[in-house]
Amino acid sequence: MRERSPVDFGFGYSPFTMRIGSLELNSNLFLSPLAGYTNLPFRLTLRKVGGLDLATTDLVNARSLLEKNPKAFKLIETCPADRPLAVQLFGSVPEEMRDAAQFLESKGVSAVDNQHGLPGAQGVPRRGRLSHDDRTGQDGQPG
Repeated sequence: MRERSPVDFGFGYSPFTMRIGSLELNSNLFLSPLAGYTNLPFRLTLRKVGGLDLATTDLVNARSLLEKNPKAFKLIETCPADRPLAVQLFGSVPEEMRDAAQFLESKGVSAVDNQHGLPGAQGVPRRGRLSHDDRTGQDGQPG
């Protein structure tokens, strides 16, 4: 019978090490942003279960952070046990993105996941998926 190690279950010691810039991660388990779910209590619960290293917040608007919007601040709420933490940041003004990233860095956030070019109302699929007709006009040209 094969002996099981804690790694088989994703808990305990992991020989895995990864580096993103100066951030050293000791697990291959990451929490991706999930709209409406990746708040502080959810992240802390998963960290308590074990194995999770880098967790990412919900999508946060750069301008909302700079304007000190309470809803944006709730999305990035954290504590010392919630480390390392990445914030998923979106915006279309480069200066706002820069300033928001600098603000997050000053608050101890480990990484910023920049989202650029999210679709506006015209880029949202009408039938649940993006069909060929949605991407191009009837003549085959981008429309």
